[in-house]
Amino acid sequence: MVRKFQRLWADFDPEGTGYILVEDLENLICSHIIDKTHWIRGGEVLLRSQKLLKNFVCLLELPMYHKYCHFNYYDVLSRFAQTIFKVDFEKFVQDHYNRINRDKK
Repeated sequence: MVRKFQRLWADFDPEGTGYILVEDLENLICSHIIDKTHWIRGGEVLLRSQKLLKNFVCLLELPMYHKYCHFNYYDVLSRFAQTIFKVDFEKFVQDHYNRINRDKK
């Protein structure tokens, strides 16, 4: 998954600076959804709603650099990974809870 992230990041950072423009982040997110990299699971809904996409970007709470014009590679990668873990953990807990309730019946 990290290699796919690197490949898609390079589309927006061809010189390998480690930074992309703030306005390119939404396109990067859409690229991951379209490429089905699993960084953003269930993200197809974000492709249909610009408002939801902007909200998702805000929820990432990424620091900005260079006079608020850029995002950093490691920050974005880290937040994507944390988002996946949170979704997977919540699903794990819900599945476990469902299993326990099913076994009680």
